Amino acid sequence: MVRTFLVAVVMGALLGCKGESVEERPNVLMITLDTFRADALGVYGNQKGGTPYLDALAERGTVFENAYTVTPLTIPAHASLMTGVYPPRHGVQGNGDFVLQDAAITIAERMLAIGYRTGASVGAEVTSRHWGFEQGFQEYFDEMNPQGVHAEDRWKVERPAAAVLGDIQKWIGLDSELPWFAWVHLFDAHHPYVPIEP
Repeated sequence: MVRTFLVAVVMGALLGCKGESVEERPNVLMITLDTFRADALGVYGNQKGGTPYLDALAERGTVFENAYTVTPLTIPAHASLMTGVYPPRHGVQGNGDFVLQDAAITIAERMLAIGYRTGASVGAEVTSRHWGFEQGFQEYFDEMNPQGVHAEDRWKVERPAAAVLGDIQKWIGLDSELPWFAWVHLFDAHHPYVPIEP
């Protein structure tokens, strides 16, 4: 429900910019954090100060107080986030057995159609392009370097946040007059969690 609402809010806001030139439209950054609890963020009340960059970004952006997923599985949940429809409608109803079909219309396709540059950088196998998430993205950074990884172990392949963010920062910084829509998916908090130093 909220995923559909998010897509509708973003598209409604942008379509409301019709009078503006494309260059005057706002940039849009969508961040998804796999298995990350909202109450771990300062913006949602955590006083430990462990998320200063996300908190600062939230102060300048839009924060949703209530958000629910259509399913606790990454692939179908992201398919709903990207399309604004429930799993029975887009057809992705589980992890590993379903691919978002080309017939589905994604938010990236809609953004591209109204003049946005589109780019994504993802940190996990479950958000890589072969699940259909690259639809509408002009650039899709998902190189997991799975050399030597057996098919049954592909779920363990991921990219650290530094690589994910580095790719999208370079892409955002490209010389262009067009506004951008970027999706960043971070997987570092997922089990097994390996904290960075310190």
